[in-house]
Amino acid sequence: MSVPTTPTLLVVDDEEQIRMIAQIALRQAGFDVQEAATAEGAVVALRAHRHTALYFLDVSLPDRSSLEIVDELLLISPALKTLIVSGHATDSSLRERVHGYLEKPFLPSELIARIQALRAT
Repeated sequence: MSVPTTPTLLVVDDEEQIRMIAQIALRQAGFDVQEAATAEGAVVALRAHRHTALYFLDVSLPDRSSLEIVDELLLISPALKTLIVSGHATDSSLRERVHGYLEKPFLPSELIARIQALRAT
């Protein structure tokens, strides 16, 4: 299987509105977007789309802790870059394990800028 030329991003957030806003903005910016509302959904999506370059993860998912899901997704795809998003303060140990952080609420332009900066590193 060949790697697609359009970068694939995985948006993981239990809030449908956040997933929709992120998905629209990212698709308009030229990304292929997969989405999941739960940690388990993220695992399934990443296994189905192993060429995923980066994922956007809400730190407050109902079915697993943020640290658990970050570790599990990195086991599946060690080169995966992680952008966490939260409307609350986050644990410094989580911030040390990821590539970027974005505070909710955010503008679509802020999301795109952060994603593009992460992809450039």
